[in-house]
Amino acid sequence: MPSNFRLFAAFAAVCIAIAPAPARALAPVPVPPEDQPDPAFEQREPPTRWYGWQTLITDGVALGSLAGVIATYRFCWDGACDNTDAALFAATMVLSYGAGAPLVHGAHGRWGIAAASLGMRAFPILATVPLYNAGQDDTARALLFSGIGAAMAVDAAVLAREPVPESETRTMILPGVDPAMRSGSLTLVGRF
Repeated sequence: MPSNFRLFAAFAAVCIAIAPAPARALAPVPVPPEDQPDPAFEQREPPTRWYGWQTLITDGVALGSLAGVIATYRFCWDGACDNTDAALFAATMVLSYGAGAPLVHGAHGRWGIAAASLGMRAFPILATVPLYNAGQDDTARALLFSGIGAAMAVDAAVLAREPVPESETRTMILPGVDPAMRSGSLTLVGRF
């Protein structure tokens, strides 16, 4: 008998603990005035979509072309070497680095961001010219390579985000398995 009493007491304690307090249940819910927006429905930032993988592809082409320049360049002291291949790799490198990511932004209809990307990518190159002319080659090289790397990273991580239109429908087909019933299903979910 005592074990039944303990079970009943434990059950009653749990019921009392999870039951809402009458004062809380009867308290009126505050309603914001008509002229002030409800804080729960404040304007949130629209969702964004990342397309930085596309800018990273153009930067990968630039880095691959740099490897091509290094592999095909021939050092000649008399000027008789044919460095046509290295020159083609260098042109590909400059075009894919300088114009690749801005063109990707433009293809997404973000021409202001494309201009910012072009300026950000040109800055390290333009900033190192006075340093090279002043004979500070090591400083210029460090600034050039760190600036180019930073421009690539910021472009892909920060600039390559576009707002997702609200009207865009998203649907997914999700598989489901019920081992107990030995059955499977496909469920269509999304915003319509």
